[in-house]
Amino acid sequence: MHILAADGCFSKDDFFYAPFININTTSLKKLFIHKIFKMLPKKGLISERIIDLILSWSITIDIY
Repeated sequence: MHILAADGCFSKDDFFYAPFININTTSLKKLFIHKIFKMLPKKGLISERIIDLILSWSITIDIY
């Protein structure tokens, strides 16, 4: 899965604001995985067996 996410936002006068914070990517990664793997089975899009297999993989996250 690939995700493109903005690291800031534009104001009404088209100025781009980027936050000056240090984001804990480990916690963000865990929260994202938890939310996705909770939502997909509820929608019938994935089985618990497939989730278990995916979670057994070594997952790499790249934050740029």
